[in-house]
Amino acid sequence: MKVYIFSIIFFISVAANAFALSLPELTLSPELKQAWVLIELKDYSRAINMLDECRPLQTMGADELAACNYLYAKIHQLRGNDTAAAERYGRAYNYAKNKNIREEALFKQSKINYEKKRYFQSRAGFKTLSRDFPKTKYAKEAGEYLAKSLEETGAIEEALNYYDKAEETPEVLYGKANILHQIGKYKEAEKAYSKAISKGMGYLLKDEKTRYNYGENLFINGSTKKAKSFFALVKDEKFKDRAKLYIGIISMEDLQPDKAIELLTEASKTKDSLAKKRAFLNLAELFIKHKMLDKAKEALDNLKALFMTEEEKGQYRKAHLKLADAYIDKKMFDEAKKMIATVKGMYMTDDEKAMLRKTYFKLLNTQVSSNALGDAKEILDIIGSMQLTGNEKNELSVSNINMNLKEKKFKEAIEAIAVQLKSTPDSKELSDMLENALTEAMKGDQFLSLWDSYGSYLLNPSREKFIIDVKNALKGQGKSYENILQWLSKNGSEKEKYNAFRELSDMSSKAGDKSAAVKYLGQLKGLKVSPDEITRLESDMYYSNGDFRNAILKMMDLKELKKDDMKVIVDTIGQIDDKARGAAFFEKAITTLGGSQNDYLLLADMYAGAGKKDLAIKYYKQILQSDPGNDRALYGIATGSTGAEAEEALKKLSLINSTLGNYAKSMLQQRELDKKLEGTNP
Repeated sequence: MKVYIFSIIFFISVAANAFALSLPELTLSPELKQAWVLIELKDYSRAINMLDECRPLQTMGADELAACNYLYAKIHQLRGNDTAAAERYGRAYNYAKNKNIREEALFKQSKINYEKKRYFQSRAGFKTLSRDFPKTKYAKEAGEYLAKSLEETGAIEEALNYYDKAEETPEVLYGKANILHQIGKYKEAEKAYSKAISKGMGYLLKDEKTRYNYGENLFINGSTKKAKSFFALVKDEKFKDRAKLYIGIISMEDLQPDKAIELLTEASKTKDSLAKKRAFLNLAELFIKHKMLDKAKEALDNLKALFMTEEEKGQYRKAHLKLADAYIDKKMFDEAKKMIATVKGMYMTDDEKAMLRKTYFKLLNTQVSSNALGDAKEILDIIGSMQLTGNEKNELSVSNINMNLKEKKFKEAIEAIAVQLKSTPDSKELSDMLENALTEAMKGDQFLSLWDSYGSYLLNPSREKFIIDVKNALKGQGKSYENILQWLSKNGSEKEKYNAFRELSDMSSKAGDKSAAVKYLGQLKGLKVSPDEITRLESDMYYSNGDFRNAILKMMDLKELKKDDMKVIVDTIGQIDDKARGAAFFEKAITTLGGSQNDYLLLADMYAGAGKKDLAIKYYKQILQSDPGNDRALYGIATGSTGAEAEEALKKLSLINSTLGNYAKSMLQQRELDKKLEGTNP
């Protein structure tokens, strides 16, 4: 009974600390006090049942009704039902006479309303809080929420007043800056934004409205490049179009292209043929540069109708190819091909032909990267029919390889790379391509055969990271896996040599080839490996083979234990013949590495089995300090101790619903029966 009363007092104390209100501030019936404790125990269903006993409501006092609703609100809030919580906090506020309850309930209700974007309700609530509780402990927080609520409901000037009163958090400073900007006080807003940024940029980067307002303020105050970077981050539909407008304005201002366009357009309307043609050529260049591709095409179409000199025709052809490049950048492949077709049939200089081939390659590679493979094959054939330089032939081969990779034709791609590698084995570019191709193929069924056929090209220490990936992919693939381990054991970094020898030893051990396993362990000794690591590997080898006794004996030879050793130790410690020695070692392991409750139970059981009852009892008691209802620990004390201590443990154990608890209950019942029998047989 004392334990039960202590628990209730303890949990009420915890509850009082967890709630914003303390017990003296609430009028609580015994039922409400129990509900309070149940809430802290997260037993919400029982708490609600207990609160139902607060009815009929008319029999209660006002503050008791307020407390009842306050607790209801708390349950709803903990369960995530904020709407219901706000309604109950409202009732608590309305019923309460106690000003502390009213203050607390009103603040919580208003805060929930703000978070749920019920800004008019939060505005009214925080205004009431500010008016009725001028010295509220929530003054700073409530002031901030009120300012934001006023801003959201359009009361800008009033919001600014409350921002001035609120604590200068980054959010408050940004809110104030936004309002100053919106009412046209741009210089004051600029200073306010600077002050806010000095406190942190987190809110600026996450709030779209603030980001847009700040960008607009930068633009108005002349920092156009910086403004553009902030406008580019705006994604919200409400502000995106206006942000794009500013980006357009800023972009056009960079080199004054609008003025250039205006002047060139006027020149294109002149009767001077030379001026007209140059105007159209320069307009086309300017429009291409600024990605105004339709206007660029229009300028070239106008130029086409005019008589051109050979030099002008060359400029005209180059402008078409530049426009084709711009269309390719936008992945407008059909438009690009039309531009190419316009000039392909014309006479072209060697430089122009080279430019045409370069445009075709760009079109091909962009189509391949965009998975437009059908169109890419057509372009591949066109390029193949041209007179290509040596470098262009290599580029065509690379494009063909990339297309095969896109189509997941790994074998064809890798074979093509290998052909080129035979003639240029030192080519890093080709080796990189082969690595990328094999990486792509790694998850496919062909990888094993592809690696066996072409992997030797990449067996180089500089590609160790890739080779480790290959090793992981080949695990379980017999000889191929063994071969790559052998290579790593000779050519890998010190760490990978260690890993390779360890894996080779483990494989040999599992295959029953103990001599090979020992050989690989011996080779490990030639590395910079501590004696402990060798011993640990030997233990792992025994463990893998199911020889738990030798595994734990090797573990006991270690000078320094590591966290990863615990699994082997826990699994094998029971195999020690000398139970006292085993328990002492296990105690050292737990002390050094830390142990779970189960580990300490095992240690206590081991000491009990070794006849070290005092040590066993010590650890059983230690477990009970953190887990008073642990039936194994209670059983250990009940059977290992004597007198009152054993009797008390047995009684506690009998109260637990478990096999050991039922056993203890049976023992106590048998004792009672024996006593009764003794009483009837004097």
